[in-house]
Amino acid sequence: MGTELNPATRVLIATDSFTPRVDGIAVSVDSLARGLVSMGCTVAVVSPGRSFAHEVDELGVQHWRVPSVRTPLDGYPLSVATAERMAQRIREFRPDFISIQTIGSVGLAALQAVRRSSVPVALSWHTDFESYLDKYRLAWLFVYPAYVRLRGKEDRGRRELAEKEDAPRKTRMIREILAYTAREADFLIAPSAPTARYLEDLGVERPIFVLPTGVDVSELTGGMPPAELLAAIEATPRDGRVIYAGRLSREKGIDFLCESFSHVVARRPDATLILTGPCKDPKMWFRLRAAKARLGRNLLVTGPVARRTMVELYRRVDVFVTASVTETQGIAVWEAALAGLPVVARDGSFGDVPDVSEDILSGFSTPAEFGEAILGCVERRKRAAAEGGARRVGLVGADRARLLLDAVGVAGGAPRPASWTLRDGAWCEE
Repeated sequence: MGTELNPATRVLIATDSFTPRVDGIAVSVDSLARGLVSMGCTVAVVSPGRSFAHEVDELGVQHWRVPSVRTPLDGYPLSVATAERMAQRIREFRPDFISIQTIGSVGLAALQAVRRSSVPVALSWHTDFESYLDKYRLAWLFVYPAYVRLRGKEDRGRRELAEKEDAPRKTRMIREILAYTAREADFLIAPSAPTARYLEDLGVERPIFVLPTGVDVSELTGGMPPAELLAAIEATPRDGRVIYAGRLSREKGIDFLCESFSHVVARRPDATLILTGPCKDPKMWFRLRAAKARLGRNLLVTGPVARRTMVELYRRVDVFVTASVTETQGIAVWEAALAGLPVVARDGSFGDVPDVSEDILSGFSTPAEFGEAILGCVERRKRAAAEGGARRVGLVGADRARLLLDAVGVAGGAPRPASWTLRDGAWCEE
């Protein structure tokens, strides 16, 4: 584990979400893979697919697909990954380093496959899993199988963790799974300081590296949104356009957002809430129809928009909002900040994210408070043109890849578990 890696490293990425699926994890992992390739690494990705397949993309990244089925959880894939097949892929690829991005079927199988291996393993955190349990009754599709899979394993502190938590059974189970998987990896990657603190509270005794995500303006430019979408937006009053960009699903707080916007409309009848993104949750469609009945012309639901058209879309709106409480660090917030939009976020942890935007309001517990914050941003309408401002925010591509490889050597030489953060582009112990 103490061996320092060089750029000509073979990296295997195991993830339950990858392109063409559209979500923050898929976008982040795709960016990481491209960054590793740009450094000269040989990269392979194991991810869900329709059937077992092996292909190589235009960048030279090898892709091994695992058969999967769409679930009622916003179409999130549930794969038939096994530790045995994952071990076979590891033997075939012979990686120097393994990056496990999720703890779904693929990630868990990879973690079990490398248990007896000397290959360094990093486990990344992208999502607040506990909050998901509050939004979806069918979370047992992932929680129970993983719990049963791990239940027979000796895990120091597992029972103590379950007994001391005064929480519903599902919450205790997910914490057991999180704590177990965290201790099986050599070190962990957290996208923000609040996430690192959460992992520490679970009793994780592994080095934790805080490695934020990021966005480059080139990822958001290069095309125009559909003409009918632009026409629909231009038909709404200017100086009162509020946009949400992302999946339209329950864990994103869309109900909370629509209720909050009712408070905005009461004071600004000309304001418009624009919901942009895919919706694969049938129940969410009914909720959106109900919101449309309440808000009428003040609500515009556009459907998905290609990422490379987002800057053009942001130039026509005034405020970006997100009511999600399940994200460890939402990429959409980075995108909006890069485009110069003021941001209103429900989750208070967004206020702890450095180098994003000085014009960000976060941490609201009630729809009325959230609505007041939106209204304040609408009325002052402060924004900057993306092309005249920053070209990037956070860490993207090769930067994240370099620091991830650096973390392998740092974690291997660490005398004790510790949290590490970035200062002047290098790892520093907290």
